[in-house]
Amino acid sequence: MTEFKTPYKTYLEENEIPRTWYNLRADMEDKPTPLLNPETLQPMTVDELSGVFCRELAEQELNDRDREIPIPDEIYHFYKMYRPSPLVHAEFLEKALDTPAHIFYKFEGNNTSGSHKLNSAIAQAYYARKQGLKGVTTETGAGQWGTALSMACSFFGLDCKVYMVKVSYEQKPFRREVMRTYGAGVIPSPSNLTEVGRKILTEHPGTTGSLGCAISEAVEAALKMAFQYCQQTGRTKKTRFMCLSEGYHGGTIGALSVGGMDLFAEMYKTMMMDNIHIKAPDCYRCPYGETRDTCSCACFEHAERAFAAHGHETAAMIVEPLLQGCAGMRIYPEEYLRKLRALCDAYDVLLIADEIATGFGRTGRLFACERAGITPDLMCLSKGLTSGYMPTAITVVKEKIYEAFYADWSEGKGFMQGHTYAGNPLGCSAALAVLDILDEENILERAEETAAWLTARMTETFGAHPNVGEIRRIGLIHAVELVEDRETKRPFDGGRRLGYAIYCRALRHGLLLRPLGDVLYFNPPLNIGRDDLNTAIAWMKASMDEVLGA
Repeated sequence: MTEFKTPYKTYLEENEIPRTWYNLRADMEDKPTPLLNPETLQPMTVDELSGVFCRELAEQELNDRDREIPIPDEIYHFYKMYRPSPLVHAEFLEKALDTPAHIFYKFEGNNTSGSHKLNSAIAQAYYARKQGLKGVTTETGAGQWGTALSMACSFFGLDCKVYMVKVSYEQKPFRREVMRTYGAGVIPSPSNLTEVGRKILTEHPGTTGSLGCAISEAVEAALKMAFQYCQQTGRTKKTRFMCLSEGYHGGTIGALSVGGMDLFAEMYKTMMMDNIHIKAPDCYRCPYGETRDTCSCACFEHAERAFAAHGHETAAMIVEPLLQGCAGMRIYPEEYLRKLRALCDAYDVLLIADEIATGFGRTGRLFACERAGITPDLMCLSKGLTSGYMPTAITVVKEKIYEAFYADWSEGKGFMQGHTYAGNPLGCSAALAVLDILDEENILERAEETAAWLTARMTETFGAHPNVGEIRRIGLIHAVELVEDRETKRPFDGGRRLGYAIYCRALRHGLLLRPLGDVLYFNPPLNIGRDDLNTAIAWMKASMDEVLGA
C-alpha cells in the first residue's frame, strides 16, 4: 500500500472566511474596456446600469478605485452555511496518472446549486431586498444559476421567477423541482408571458427554446438534432451529413466537419466526421459556360450523383442559402436551392439552412430561403438576431422534428442541449428590439432601395477597372473580385496578398475593408446612409489605386 503523507482534506475555520470582496479592477494598471450603452455607445453610468442591477451592485460593477469591498454581515452569515468547503487532495488520481503534479479539488457537497453561482446570487438577493424590491426575475439554462438565486431569494424573503430554457425544463425535472422547493416560479422559455416569447411561439410553435450563445453552437445543435431525429424515427442507417465544398459553418469540430475550408479545418481532420462534400456552384468561373442570369444549374449534377450514391446513409444536408461567405461571397442561383430542397425530399434527407450570415435582411429578405421560396427542416440563426449586440443564437426546427423528441423524460428521447447562459434575457430583449425595429422602420424595404443605388454606384466606380473581374451582389452585400486578367479571369498570385494590402491601405484612410483573399466586400448595416457608402466607395477606390496603380 502506497503511503500518503498529506491530509486528504484540508479545512478552514469559519472565522477564516474573508470579510471583503477583492476588486481586481482596482489593481489593474490597464483598466478593462468600459461597458457601453448600446443606444448611445458611451460608457455606462451607474444610473443607466441600475436599470439592470440594484444600485449598489451597479456602483460595485463600475468601481475602479476600491481594492476591497466589505461583505455585509447578512451575506457573511449565509456564506458560513456552505463555506468553507474542504480542499481535497486527489492522491489516487495522481497515482493513476503517474504525474508529479499535485491535484486538488474543492468539495461542494454543502452547496445546493453545486457551483460557485451561489456566491453571487446571495449578494444579488441581499441588495435587492435592501433596495426595497419584492422579487427578482432571472433566466437559467441547465438550472444551476436558477437554483442558486431561488435559494438566495428564499433566505431573504423575496419572490423569484425563473425562465428556464424549455428543453432543460423538460429534461431536468429534479433541478426544476429544487427551484420550486425554494418557492420559485419556474416557467419554460419561450413562454406566452413575454412579448419575445409570444413572437417566437407564433412563428415557431414547436421550438424547444434552446438558445445558444455562439454561432457554432447553433450549427452543432442542428447537426446533433438531425442525427438524433433519424435514430429515433427508425432511420438508423442515416448517420452521415452532406455539405457543399468551400462552405463554412463555424469553428467547433462538428461545424468544421461540414465545412470545406482547409484553412480552418486541416489541423483537425483526424478528429472530424466522415461527411460527403459536394462540389459547390461557382457562377463567376462556371465550367459549363453559363452565366448567373441564364443558368440552368448544370452544376447540380454533382449533388444528384452524391445523393444517388449516399442519400440512403445521409441524415441531413447543410447549406449556406444562396451565398457562400468565406468562399469569397459566392452567390448562386435560387433555382439551385429549389432543386436541393426537392432532392432532399426525394431521398428523405433533412435540409439545414445556415442563415447565420444571411438571415435578418442580409440578402434583401428576412431569410435567404425566402428568395427561393423554400422552407428548410432546420434553420440556424445568430448575428442579425440581436444585430450583433448580444452573442445569441437559435436553432429553429419543423414540428415533425420537435415531435420526435417530445416524450416522457424516462424514455430518454430528449435533446441534450442546455447551457448556463442559454436563454439570456438581455439577448432575448435585444432580439425583440431588432424584430420591432425591422417592422416599425421598414428596414428591409429601405435597405433594398439602398442596395439598388449601391449597385449602380459600384458599377459606375469599378465596372471598367481592368482588375475587377466581377461585381456581385445580393441584398446590400456587394463583393468585388480582383483578377490579374479581366478577359481570361486569371487570378492574381495568391502569395502577393493583394486583398490584404488593399485592406491595410484602407485602414489608413479610416475604412475597415475586410478581404476574402482577393475578394473585397461590403456587408454594411441595413440602415446605412448613402453619404457613408459614398465615402466608403471613394476610400476603397483610393486604396485599390495605391496598390494596383491608377
